[in-house]
Amino acid sequence: SSPADLPKTRKFADIGVVAMHEDLKDANKTLSSYLISSPFGSSGHGHASQNAFTINFKGKVIFGGTGYYSNFSDKHNLLDYRTSKAYNTILADSLNQKIGEEGYGWIPRAISGKHIQYALGDAGNAYGEIKSDFWLNRFKQINVVPNKTNGYGESGVTVYRRHMLQLEGGYIVLYDELEAKTPIKWTTQFQCPYYTIEAQNTENATEQNFIVNSDLGNVSAKVIANSPLKMQVHNKFFEPAVNWNKVTNDEGQIKDFKEQWHAGITSEAKQKFRFLTIIQIKDGKTEIIKRLDSNDGV
Repeated sequence: SSPADLPKTRKFADIGVVAMHEDLKDANKTLSSYLISSPFGSSGHGHASQNAFTINFKGKVIFGGTGYYSNFSDKHNLLDYRTSKAYNTILADSLNQKIGEEGYGWIPRAISGKHIQYALGDAGNAYGEIKSDFWLNRFKQINVVPNKTNGYGESGVTVYRRHMLQLEGGYIVLYDELEAKTPIKWTTQFQCPYYTIEAQNTENATEQNFIVNSDLGNVSAKVIANSPLKMQVHNKFFEPAVNWNKVTNDEGQIKDFKEQWHAGITSEAKQKFRFLTIIQIKDGKTEIIKRLDSNDGV
């Protein structure tokens, strides 16, 4: 069968991935997006990236995982590359999801339509202290403690449901349902491994906007909440990436571990919180998304 005859969305429930395509037969010219929430957790080759998304346009990654691999469990690996801080997912009080099989997610449902693609990820079981003896031993080998200073620990998260839609016309919409045992700060993250992020001005404290500078077209994002948000845009890793192991590229040249760009948008401390994110990726101009004020409750 031609790729044109295949559904635009496919749910791979066993590994916890949903793939959504604008045009599968021309994926190198169009928009594709992916939601990850693995029932295997984050051990072995898995990372602490439950409910993380990846967005590709014209066959290139715009939003994706950041960091570099020098060794299975060096300091950069365990404090950055393998952690939630390297992915487009949520930090809870600046803490990562746990590393190990216990830090798992799953995909309850996905829908394939002609104009609307949809996926739902559940990462309510992904947070907390690391319990795996295997990974605790890996931390011990490099004399690092997986405590809150290093981005690990109990945050009290009980609910993290991420609704993700890919809409016709170059739109990605995210709606995050977040709950914890006590009020905590929630941070929704955006990672650009190959392009730069630039913050945009906003007059509303409950909104934050940024653009991605790329050679692929125009990329803009708006994050909306019902209480004030703060945004930090930077190009620094939580733990510096050093190619001490002399990892090489396909041509045999030693890789240059360049800085990569990150945006984090953080709420006030709330026990229950919601993020609404609208991402536009287009060849032409992106639209100005306006919130409609309503006095009649509609």
